[in-house]
Amino acid sequence: MLFGITTDIRPDYRRLFSCMTAGIRLVVVVNPDSPTGSVLTFEELTALASVRAAINALLLIDEVYYPFGDVTALPLVATHDNVIVARSFSKAFGLAGIRAGYLVADAAVARELGKVKLRHEMSAVSARIAEYMLDHVELMQDYVRSVVASYEPLSAALAEVGCQMMPTSSAAALVGLPDGIEPTRLADDL
Repeated sequence: MLFGITTDIRPDYRRLFSCMTAGIRLVVVVNPDSPTGSVLTFEELTALASVRAAINALLLIDEVYYPFGDVTALPLVATHDNVIVARSFSKAFGLAGIRAGYLVADAAVARELGKVKLRHEMSAVSARIAEYMLDHVELMQDYVRSVVASYEPLSAALAEVGCQMMPTSSAAALVGLPDGIEPTRLADDL
């Protein structure tokens, strides 16, 4: 328990099944999740994709924090024609300002999405920066390693002042504060 809250705060993917009924056209899952840092397993994602197929809805799996975790839904795109995986340069690449990302989807789904996309989705400067980073993925990997390496010392330092950091597979950290500490005071002190 974390100050009255269970430390297992992973999304209940089975509960999503009851919400995935006829008439639903899009189901969005963030994996890894933020701010909890929890990760659905590949088996859980596969089960969601199968239920989604039964109701003919798109399943969008947002993997913006994927480099911090170790589960990807990319293989599902090859086996489930309505699965879309979204990735971004915002988090692990540290490039939120360039507003760049990409989708991986079945060709037919990609063609349909192309019908509603903006004419000029990103600037030439953003495209060149994204291209450079794709040619230098080691920069992102070094950054991710440094963030992951900070989890343990950060958790230990927080524990020394009475706080508890939840395990995470994200760039975010969910921290439980003991009674009597106001979050705004902590933010000011930090």
